[in-house]
Amino acid sequence: MKNQLKTIALVCLIAIFFTAGCKKNEVDPTVGFSAAVQNVAPQATIDALRKLGMTINEGTAPPNVTGIFIESPTVLFATFTGDTKKKGDKFTDYTYKFYESSTDNSSVKVSFKSSAGGSATGLGSVVAGNGNKFTIFSELTTSSGDVVINIISGEITTSGVKNWQDSYVLKTEVEKTRIFEDGDGLASATNSFRMAFDETKASLAGKGAL
Repeated sequence: MKNQLKTIALVCLIAIFFTAGCKKNEVDPTVGFSAAVQNVAPQATIDALRKLGMTINEGTAPPNVTGIFIESPTVLFATFTGDTKKKGDKFTDYTYKFYESSTDNSSVKVSFKSSAGGSATGLGSVVAGNGNKFTIFSELTTSSGDVVINIISGEITTSGVKNWQDSYVLKTEVEKTRIFEDGDGLASATNSFRMAFDETKASLAGKGAL
């Protein structure tokens, strides 16, 4: 009987250690960033934006963000020291299209246009987030040849993107960053996306210190 009890106890201990080991190796999908995100946006860039107050949603289980959204009014949320613009200043409106999302929602294509004529087409982008909250990371080349990281954050809803924020960060000048927001707190969903012209290089007309 004693040997039988010892055997049962040993089996229980093995099961406990095995379970603990499994839990230790599990990856929490609500925190952290995938390697793809880190390749586009280094931690220094993320830290600089967070220091200015931008929400960067973590996680490796983002929602499906496909749709067309209007950022209007576009308002300056935060900016770098010495900028000629100030918090609350209004900028040109933008329309964004997110499409061709991957099956796991970890990547998406991004196109945008502005009422001032700026645009970009089919930016291959990676997505972080969990639940309904997301952050999209894109790398683009401006019409002047600058390499910029475009970051968009928000919470997807049936009406659009709640708490929309976006920024354009020069890779060579991370400290010179502007963060924008939708002034009424919602980038409204729409069915229409028409571009005045199509180009592989982006023009950020009126939206950056570029």
